[in-house]
Amino acid sequence: MSGETVPELRREAVGLLEVLFQSITAMAPAAAVAASIPSGAAFAGGSLPLSVLIALVACLFTASCVAELARQLPAAGSVATYTAQGLHPTVGFLVGWGYVFVEALVPPLLLLQLGFTTAGTLHQEWSSYPDDLWWPWSLAGAAIIAVAGYFGVRASARFGTVLGVFEVLVFLVFAVGCVSS
Repeated sequence: MSGETVPELRREAVGLLEVLFQSITAMAPAAAVAASIPSGAAFAGGSLPLSVLIALVACLFTASCVAELARQLPAAGSVATYTAQGLHPTVGFLVGWGYVFVEALVPPLLLLQLGFTTAGTLHQEWSSYPDDLWWPWSLAGAAIIAVAGYFGVRASARFGTVLGVFEVLVFLVFAVGCVSS
């Protein structure tokens, strides 16, 4: 028994930049913009910029509150910890498990979105590509995620950071293009 080594987490495997981009990815700003603004434009009409500004202010207020909670209650449980401390431990338990179940839906939904978007875009560019051939792209995305995970948390986190920087750059170019036109 004394010769066995106990597996442990590698110290400093993930740095501040990786944690920052993991948090940004969890918020999914690009997905939120892509999903909400086109559908909101149909209802908001000319007041769309004002509604986006109001939503931004609401998001910043929420982020400020969560940051304050994190400062006062530093724990890995996030919203479950805040709910348990602020309301009741049972409510925190339910929030924690609810969060787990919702987060379990994220990867399959994102992979489906990847497949449908890629197939639709390819079909739009080249009409000979079948519009309903989405599943190879979903499987390719799952394979890329599996390979990144196979190489460990450090490689996976750095890959996420590279993709996060790319996402931010795409939206900056998009924003500059919208402003200049």
